Amino acid sequence: MDSLSNISIYLDKYKNIGFERISFKKVIISVIKDVCDIDLESKDINVQNKILKIKVSGVLKAEIFIHKDDIEKELELRLKSINLNFDKRRII
Repeated sequence: MDSLSNISIYLDKYKNIGFERISFKKVIISVIKDVCDIDLESKDINVQNKILKIKVSGVLKAEIFIHKDDIEKELELRLKSINLNFDKRRII
């Protein structure tokens, strides 16, 4: 039973990472909607190794890039409020 307990603890770590990614994506979607009035879906956003990639058309990417500073500021504020870290140099 002890080894099963250890496995459970190990798997919980990954469950928390998955929760953080989902929460992070929801915050990003919300901030971009509020700042740029662009509706994104979870499938449009990929987060790996603290790098955020947004997979949308060139026109939407340009609009997001124009508002990048405002998006970064708002993301930083919202993520601090839910204790998630954000490296603002990593948006592409």
